[in-house]
Amino acid sequence: MAQNILHGIPISGGIAIGKLVYMQHQELGELSPSYISYSEVVREQKRFSHAVSATEQSFERALNSLPEHMTSEGDIIYMHKMLCRDPKLIDRTNANIEMKLLCAESALQRALEDISLEFSEIEDDFFRETINDLHLVGERIMDKLTGKDPYDLKEGEPVILMARDLSPADTIELSLDNVLAMVTEDGGKTSHAGILARSMGIPAVVGVMGLGRTVVEGDVVIVDGLKGTILLNPSDEEKSRYTQSALEYERYKEKISQKCRDTAETVDGHKVEVLANVGWVEEIPKAIKSGAEGVGLYRTEYSFLNRTSIPSESELFKEYSDAVQALEGKSVCFRTLDLGSDKLTLSLEHLDEANPALGLRATRYCLRHPRLFRAQLRALLRACAGAHASLMFPLVADLTELRKITHIVSEVRQELADQNEIFARDISMGVMVELPSTVILADELAEEIDFFSIGTNDLTQYTLGVDRANAQVSHLYQPLHPAVLHSIKRVVDVAHQSGIAVNVCGEMAADPYCLPVLLGMPVDTVSMSAQAIPGIKSIIRQLSLEECLDLVRSVLKANTTSRVNRMVREFVYSKTREDMAFHFSHLAGTYD
Repeated sequence: MAQNILHGIPISGGIAIGKLVYMQHQELGELSPSYISYSEVVREQKRFSHAVSATEQSFERALNSLPEHMTSEGDIIYMHKMLCRDPKLIDRTNANIEMKLLCAESALQRALEDISLEFSEIEDDFFRETINDLHLVGERIMDKLTGKDPYDLKEGEPVILMARDLSPADTIELSLDNVLAMVTEDGGKTSHAGILARSMGIPAVVGVMGLGRTVVEGDVVIVDGLKGTILLNPSDEEKSRYTQSALEYERYKEKISQKCRDTAETVDGHKVEVLANVGWVEEIPKAIKSGAEGVGLYRTEYSFLNRTSIPSESELFKEYSDAVQALEGKSVCFRTLDLGSDKLTLSLEHLDEANPALGLRATRYCLRHPRLFRAQLRALLRACAGAHASLMFPLVADLTELRKITHIVSEVRQELADQNEIFARDISMGVMVELPSTVILADELAEEIDFFSIGTNDLTQYTLGVDRANAQVSHLYQPLHPAVLHSIKRVVDVAHQSGIAVNVCGEMAADPYCLPVLLGMPVDTVSMSAQAIPGIKSIIRQLSLEECLDLVRSVLKANTTSRVNRMVREFVYSKTREDMAFHFSHLAGTYD
């Protein structure tokens, strides 16, 4: 048996066996505070400035070395380059040098600690990754200050790369030609290590607690990117078994990829539209290649984050127009800004809220900042002229909020008409179902919109009162909880009675256990990350709509989550044994 087995979050499928190499930057927090005299302040501030400039230059070199097809990675590296000049980081570090008489290293460390503390209560996964990005940039600056070179990997046989975290620039400077898999201690489903690993087609596991304290350079390890396990110093029998599993998984991937562009149709002839969730224009070609029939969720807030200024209407118009063109006639649903105290561009002030998830965010934020909202609506309506496009509004609580939104949309339309602009005069509009109030008031809302899109992540969180990012209660986050299922069923029934469609763009759409339940509700479309599409389509083709309808009738009678889970698990395994053998829920990626 392996000497030790570690567990993390599987985010890129596959199995790899090899010797590990641990890449380590100068860890923040490792240095004891070091003080200076008043006469040394200018010198230390210059050292810090030179380190920042050198870090910017290293990011610039990484950008110049990046292959042309790696556009998403380039966006991330560019964002890291911009974070080098984050005012919070620069000003606080310089202030710590001048006011607290700390040396540059200690001043930088203290600035990052203070920034992290301020945002420690923020629950959004994407924003947490942004804080991680700032730490990664801080570590790179610290490397320059201390003269440490973390990229001194020995060339030779392929290795398993392990680190506290990995940025795209790290991977460029490391040269990943000989990397079999990635494992990091930090990170979640949205981590850049996962994005990079999936784009390279290598296994990855993140969030492995205590990784740096457990592994020994040169150890042989097995990385199981399907189940999220790392076996340290495995036995010969385990190596043989995992080698066979790796071959089987590669054959499975090849099989489902060959049919990923085919229609997803159940065995009894029911066609299911499978769409993609994206946050950047550059993701669209990959989504189409993976079999997406359109985009069911375009997260427009991503282009607002990690910026020192708010994007102009012309910048937004270009982005949305590029998205429409990239889809070549396929449908796209733009979600309006889901900004707020849990997702803020660097140019907007942080709101001091005790519970950001229940605070000023999404539609509430847009209604509080109408100029920002109107500029986005103008760009969207102009870009969607003649396109198969729709708009949806996040976190709408009731009819009053919906009417305020639609009134602003009407005013913007009239404004564009008065200016003789070309725009989408009759665009479909819907709301995201994320709040219990939306479920309860679905009848009233359905009379004034064209569709519902169920965001199952937030709906589950708000319905059960559970923060899934909180380790103390995350086990209570159950998407197949009877209350969640009855909520989804009510929305679907109300929508169909009103003659409007229902999409699911939350994590449940890409969960092989939840999929037959959604089909049996029955929802009209499902939307997910590109990586999940081939596997989900494969499962759909093995299901019967009639049997899914029967399953839902049965689970809605169950009064406990454990009973529902057991019924669904037995059903799924009986219908899709081969797919479930690979536990491919790791393909789900990121959903809202």
